[in-house]
Amino acid sequence: QDKRDEKQVNTYYQQALTVIKNSLSAFFSRYADETGLSITDVTNEANAWDLQQFENVITSLMNNLPMNDDLNKRLIAAKATAQIDKQHTLSSIVTAGLAIATAKSQQYGNKALKQAFSDEYTYRTGRHALPNMYPKENVEDFNTRVWANNDISTINANHTLNKVIRKGLDKPALRTLLADNQMKPKANNLDSATQTGISFVKRNLKINSIYSTNSATHTAFSESQSIDYVKWTTEEDDRVCDICEPMDGNVYELSDAPVPQDDTHFGCRCSINPCDKDGNLI
Repeated sequence: QDKRDEKQVNTYYQQALTVIKNSLSAFFSRYADETGLSITDVTNEANAWDLQQFENVITSLMNNLPMNDDLNKRLIAAKATAQIDKQHTLSSIVTAGLAIATAKSQQYGNKALKQAFSDEYTYRTGRHALPNMYPKENVEDFNTRVWANNDISTINANHTLNKVIRKGLDKPALRTLLADNQMKPKANNLDSATQTGISFVKRNLKINSIYSTNSATHTAFSESQSIDYVKWTTEEDDRVCDICEPMDGNVYELSDAPVPQDDTHFGCRCSINPCDKDGNLI
């Protein structure tokens, strides 16, 4: 599931970056001369064609995506900024494209976190979880962090873009700026500039998925009248870490049991399972 989640988030951002790069290429083709695109060129007033490129980015990426407050306020700010001059139009294209990718990741992540809770609860109890049983604070934490990481990616991408423009954007510089890092990683381009924020989005989805699963486990056990003890269980493979290996098979009272990830480490794969006082699984 973690791999599927990571792949889906990557898809959203790659789609956005492709649209952003195509738009930047269109600007270069329209305005660059034989020496490239200078800082003087992009400080000219934004015209109807420029602003239409900005609108095209939003139209091509939204695809009936529900608007939320975080996305809306970033698109409103980007639209206002886009009208200042061509350089700000280019920055606004980056801002809008990444914001839409983040809104898609948020929507996907919210569903994934609720599903993680529901799946674990059903596995533990044999019953379906009620719609509002999932830990809302977990989803809220993810949402807060996903937009903070969006802003990191946006700031870094626009810093990289503006730095290249200040030096003069010729064809070699454009190729570096728009290079696809999936094939051959390079520095000082849009892919590398956005990667830190995108990686944190994926990391936070993984962390909060584990929290959702743990919450479902404890909810299910707490509802049971017959579970007083639990046994710590590792995956018992060669990836078990030095923190968790000594805990394998330990028996705890339910109220005092350690929690995977909270009491161990990020990405912990261990689980707690109901047992009797002697450690016999039930």
